[in-house]
Amino acid sequence: MGELLIGVFDGEPSASRVLRELRASEATCASFDSAGTVSVGDEGVFEVRTSDQAGSISGFSGLFWEALFGLVLLPHASGSSYGPNAGALFETVSRAGVDDAFRARARKAFTAGTSAIGILASDEKAPSVLALLASHNARIVSTPLSSEQDVELAREFGRLP
Repeated sequence: MGELLIGVFDGEPSASRVLRELRASEATCASFDSAGTVSVGDEGVFEVRTSDQAGSISGFSGLFWEALFGLVLLPHASGSSYGPNAGALFETVSRAGVDDAFRARARKAFTAGTSAIGILASDEKAPSVLALLASHNARIVSTPLSSEQDVELAREFGRLP
């Protein structure tokens, strides 16, 4: 099992800086390779960044973080339709443990002028990742992942055949 972690920071550029530091630290793990960041501007406009490369086998991570942060930050309009492809992606995100309660906790943590890192951490790395995020004054929003969710995400991220 693993954990889906979001570390929220004051200041729009903070998450990108912290992610660079995490990648350079001894706690480096594959989770950082597929991490995503989001910055929330003063008007509520947000920008998601990932480390995906064009043609990358793990291109799903960019879509995952865009969908996750979009589900958290965009208000859902009743009766709106995202289409079958987006619906399938949102279903994958939901199967990964991103339920209504998780989204509500994350939404509450995101305010104008904040930024966040999204990380999928394995059980053995989660404590050190949490400690590193806490050392940078992150507000943590997390949800544990079941073994089935871990396998599903590993497959989607290109880590399993």
